Amino acid sequence: MPRQKRRTARTKKKPIWILLVLTIAVIAFIWWLSTYKPTEDQEAETPVNQETVETESTRINGADYLDTAIKKAANKLQIPDNAIKKRSADGKTIYLLPVNRRDLDLTFANIIVKGQVELAGGKLDRGTETGSRQVLVFSHSELDKKYQVEIYYDSAPYENRVTGKSIAIVIDDFGTIGGDLLDGFLDLDREVSFAILPFQTNSVSTMNKARQQNRETLIHVPMEPIGYPAVDPGPEAILVQMSPSEIERTINRFINHLPYCKGVNNHMGSLATTEDDVMEVVMNVLKEKGLYFLDSRTSNVSVAYQVAQKAHIPAFQNKIFLDSPDVSDATFETKLQQIIAMSNSNPNLIAITHCHNDAKLQYIKRFITRLKQAGFTLVPLSRLGQHNSPSII
Repeated sequence: MPRQKRRTARTKKKPIWILLVLTIAVIAFIWWLSTYKPTEDQEAETPVNQETVETESTRINGADYLDTAIKKAANKLQIPDNAIKKRSADGKTIYLLPVNRRDLDLTFANIIVKGQVELAGGKLDRGTETGSRQVLVFSHSELDKKYQVEIYYDSAPYENRVTGKSIAIVIDDFGTIGGDLLDGFLDLDREVSFAILPFQTNSVSTMNKARQQNRETLIHVPMEPIGYPAVDPGPEAILVQMSPSEIERTINRFINHLPYCKGVNNHMGSLATTEDDVMEVVMNVLKEKGLYFLDSRTSNVSVAYQVAQKAHIPAFQNKIFLDSPDVSDATFETKLQQIIAMSNSNPNLIAITHCHNDAKLQYIKRFITRLKQAGFTLVPLSRLGQHNSPSII
């Protein structure tokens, strides 16, 4: 009996070893199948955008390396060729890039330059900021010398770069008026944009009537002003003490209520627009929804325009309130002369007025007539593409 048991045990071991060998062989074969791909399949499955990126990288990594990358960044920033200065000092190649403060903020220009240089294989060694100037120092593994890029504010190279004069007029506070007064504003040139307060009696009907005219509309979002609550922006305003989720929820409610609006501008908001954290949440929602932002500039220290640029959404800035402090003849002439003067250095202007009463309607009618006589072309706000932020890559 003991011998038979041992023979039986030895007899059972053979199939186990055979099974183990077969299992290993099967696993190896499966692994080989999963990793093997014919050359033709690999080439056929290469995405078009991957080919584009490789071609772009190859082009930038040509003989000039970082020179090409920096020049491409300058082109994206719309810096005139004759304004770009290049020199050598202390073993470095130094580029001077003047940025127009009206169009771009230094930090955003920094991001574009850094993105192009890194695409060319460069590396940021250090960056410093002093006043209105940022200095970036780059290196490249295939180059011995360093590259220094200095980005600074200087509007001089941008003066008179466009001969035509355009102006976008945005009229705020729609939703609160109806009847003949609303019809009077709807009779204005269709290039004039309407900013509509959400959840007012005539908000949706005004949006729909403007849409029938192919007129551009914005959501006029109430935001917290300095002096709140004594200064009241209205119900459901964006307040600085709100959590990010509360801000997101509020903005999305406004967008769902006025779905045909192409952009957003702030109603009041002299406090909210100075808070980076608040504006970042707002801009992230607008980016997701594909909307632009107009900074009404109710505060001289607003960060809304810069935050919108950093979020890579179309961003605009109001330059003048036409009906402030009143709609008198004296104000009319003063504002008209201010616009003409501003157009000498900035041919693409944005102005805001309001729809509160018939006096304001007659005022803007006269203003539009005089602007046309002065050579201005009325355009919808989104047509002022010069103020859109460029892509990083």
